[in-house]
Amino acid sequence: VIALRAFLRFAEANEWCAPGLAARIDAPRIYTHERLPRGPRWEDVARLVAEPARPSPSDIRDRAILLLHAVYAFRNSEVISLRLSDIDWQQETICVWRPKQQKRQCYPLVPEVGEAIIQYLRQVRPKHICPQLFLSLLQPYRPMTTTGLSTMVRIRQRGLGLVLPGYGPHSLRHACATRLIAEGFSLKEIGDHLGHTSTEATQIYAKVDMPALRQVASMDLASLVDYAARLEADAASGDSETGGQR
Repeated sequence: VIALRAFLRFAEANEWCAPGLAARIDAPRIYTHERLPRGPRWEDVARLVAEPARPSPSDIRDRAILLLHAVYAFRNSEVISLRLSDIDWQQETICVWRPKQQKRQCYPLVPEVGEAIIQYLRQVRPKHICPQLFLSLLQPYRPMTTTGLSTMVRIRQRGLGLVLPGYGPHSLRHACATRLIAEGFSLKEIGDHLGHTSTEATQIYAKVDMPALRQVASMDLASLVDYAARLEADAASGDSETGGQR
């Protein structure tokens, strides 16, 4: 619908069609949180970030990137903007700039992630003055782009034969949040981990909280209906006693 509207506005500007056609095309109604989060199963994520027996330079670099997406749910742009100075090896922390919150957020450096980054720095990363953490492997050395990083994740997901509603770094972000839900973390805690600016952005993950949904489904609705019926009967009785003034 968006593409068709844009084309008709362009056609109208060139006098190829009658005016006002674009405004008459109604878009389908899409409700907030209508769809489930689209992410791979955590078992598939574990396969994706597993260390190969004989890793190539690209395997070593890409594994460090995939771990950042899977463990910390970093966005594509956040991984691209990571600098060497964002990792404090003495304090064992990693900090990321959150563009939506306009502030830095720091996390404990998980040992597996730290070891993967160290392996990349020692064995793969070019000796270059560029401050960005992840660089291209071929000259001229330059920071990785968001397009290149997204393409890498999609290729590696498809290489495992995964069939997903959506591929790329954001699917790993969904997988991380879904795993945290399964581990019993609250929506507030998950929102803080994902760097959400409001709780509304995290509410969609309540749809995949199966234990909580089962508790709702097991509620004794019969007693609730009986209670509502008694309230309605009491209200009707009160109206008749007071001549309908209540």
